[in-house]
Amino acid sequence: MRKAYALLTLPLLLAIGCGDDTAAPGDMAPDLSHTVDPLAIACTDSVDSVYQLPANLPAFDPSHRGDIIRCAFDRALPAATVNTALTTLGYTGPAVHSDLNVYRIAYRTERVQGSASAAPGGVSSALVLMPSNHRTDAYVVTAHGTVGLADSCVPSKFNLADGTTGEDAQVFDLALPGDGWITIAPDYAGFGYGGPVSGWSLAEDEAHSLLDATRAMKNFLQPTALPPKVAFMGHSQGAHAVLSVQPLIATYGSASPVIGVAPMGVLWVSDRSWGASIDPPIGITTSNAPYVVAYSMYYFYSHGELYDGPGHGLDMFKASQRDAVKTLLTTSCDDNALAGKIQALGAQPSDIYDDPFWMPVANCMIFNAGCATDPAKTWLARAKADRPAIDPAGPPILFWHGLQDTTISPGRAQCGIDKIETDLAGAANPTATLTVCGDPGATHSSIVRRDIDYVSQWIAARAAGMPNPAGCGPFAAADGGTFTCTEPPPND
Repeated sequence: MRKAYALLTLPLLLAIGCGDDTAAPGDMAPDLSHTVDPLAIACTDSVDSVYQLPANLPAFDPSHRGDIIRCAFDRALPAATVNTALTTLGYTGPAVHSDLNVYRIAYRTERVQGSASAAPGGVSSALVLMPSNHRTDAYVVTAHGTVGLADSCVPSKFNLADGTTGEDAQVFDLALPGDGWITIAPDYAGFGYGGPVSGWSLAEDEAHSLLDATRAMKNFLQPTALPPKVAFMGHSQGAHAVLSVQPLIATYGSASPVIGVAPMGVLWVSDRSWGASIDPPIGITTSNAPYVVAYSMYYFYSHGELYDGPGHGLDMFKASQRDAVKTLLTTSCDDNALAGKIQALGAQPSDIYDDPFWMPVANCMIFNAGCATDPAKTWLARAKADRPAIDPAGPPILFWHGLQDTTISPGRAQCGIDKIETDLAGAANPTATLTVCGDPGATHSSIVRRDIDYVSQWIAARAAGMPNPAGCGPFAAADGGTFTCTEPPPND
């Protein structure tokens, strides 16, 4: 995480880690051997070929969820190298103890596509991190923050051993396997492979990639080697993704019983926010909040491409802006250069979006007016679907948020807490208990560096059926009072 932006008019405080660093060759440690891992498949593809779609794949149907179509051994990382990288990244937890073997895989997953008559297939790439002396009771699926929509931004291409890149996902993708957890770190489907773009903050599309990662792990490891349970952990957009997993387990399924989901720096706001953000009176401009403008574009473009079909992700933009918008979204990563590119499109969102789109959509999202007719009707339904109701019969939730977070403010985080508590209210003996932890010194980015070790302990406690570990600070204001949700009603 290299940036944070605060808005005072509408606290749409949403920015997530970014980067486009690719893996450096020659990072092998000769004293470690990947051949000892109990793989169920021949992992002999080249690293580059992992990001190339094989020819003649069978037609997709749900039986192919989790099929591994590429597998490459990447490198071995001694524990000393992992600790050096974590220290450089600002990790404050205890030193890790496991050497790691790093693999890259590509597996099939089911995409969301509104016009499809059959289940539309897609592919997700991922890192698989195999620790020496790994834990045997559970494994972990991690979910990364926003990187952009371009193929060049794909997180699994980051050089994990380079602590200077400052990527938030690097911290948990090193710390958790370094602590002994077999870990799979998926890229959300839509990066490469010729399919539709990744569905940014599209709950079902994100969740499919993560849940199908459990199926991929069943195909990756020998049955006796894969731990019997799984936990999900994600940061920022990844927090949205793992919270979206929780209610979909019952219908979409997981290959392993899910013992918990742990969102950090939690993005669980009403997605009405994206429609509200494009209304000029709200005060969001490309100068004072370029990344909020960018994220609204990610949201509308990716949903249009997936639900309405290829090319329709541009329908909501002014005709004169469509070529520039497409170029920006399909070639740029979520980095420090993005702000200037957004500002080049105009002074405010209404310079970018088509008037017949933004006017009724913003009116509906802010004032709940005109929501019975399109395009507002369609986009309100999509916004509601992107914060699905938490399943009281699902796994428990650990919610970690920094009290110094100016990206997703504590007030905005409180909106997500309120929604989860409302979803769970009245349930008899819910298994989906909510534990909320606040770190008084943590920002949006530093929360993973300061508190990922607690998450590791919490997963271990869930795997063993033990009480929560100590050290969960209260999510409370400096005077001990509670935060007030700053989300404008209606709070869907």
